[in-house]
Amino acid sequence: DAWDYVMRAHWHIRRFTKEDIATAKELLESALALDPKIAIAYTAIAFANHFEAVFGWSEAPEESHAKLGAAARKAVELDDQNAYAHTTLAIFDLFSARHDAAIRRLEQAKKLDPNLSFPCGYLGTTYAFSGDWERAQPNLEKAIRLSPRDPLVVIWRIATAWAALLSQRHDTAVDLGLQAIQDNPNFADNYSVLAATYGHLGRLEEA
Repeated sequence: DAWDYVMRAHWHIRRFTKEDIATAKELLESALALDPKIAIAYTAIAFANHFEAVFGWSEAPEESHAKLGAAARKAVELDDQNAYAHTTLAIFDLFSARHDAAIRRLEQAKKLDPNLSFPCGYLGTTYAFSGDWERAQPNLEKAIRLSPRDPLVVIWRIATAWAALLSQRHDTAVDLGLQAIQDNPNFADNYSVLAATYGHLGRLEEA
């Protein structure tokens, strides 16, 4: 049924490869063919388009980003009590440089489902991008604690490392970057953070 396609798509999205994202999008098209009003399918489409854009897997990243926004808005329209839907729309705001709007929507998502790691993680990520360690770290740690085996843990770990780097906690950023590699050695941002941090520490060969 539609939910089976969506669950399989979720698994593929969280493998963070170009091929898996393409497979996920095909599965989600099948899900919507069966049930065009399933909000969670639109959140997954939004997420898939997001990764296509940020990892350069799309021939038109701006178009993929726009599709993220359109799918996220559709998910909220279909189910405005869905924390996943509000979180994906917040991701669109975050990567459109509307940080305050993203924070407001993520706080709303946390109230809708306080035990869901997704809004906590992206709230922490939003604060991490501005170097706000004091707000980023507890939200990201909570996201990891709520779902320690979730493949998204690598994002929460590396976002914490970004927050540490931007707040000049360089040794902490190195430790977190190395942990993130253990979480998923194929996640490119792990190496970006480590390279930048090693550069700040003057460890140029490692960088």
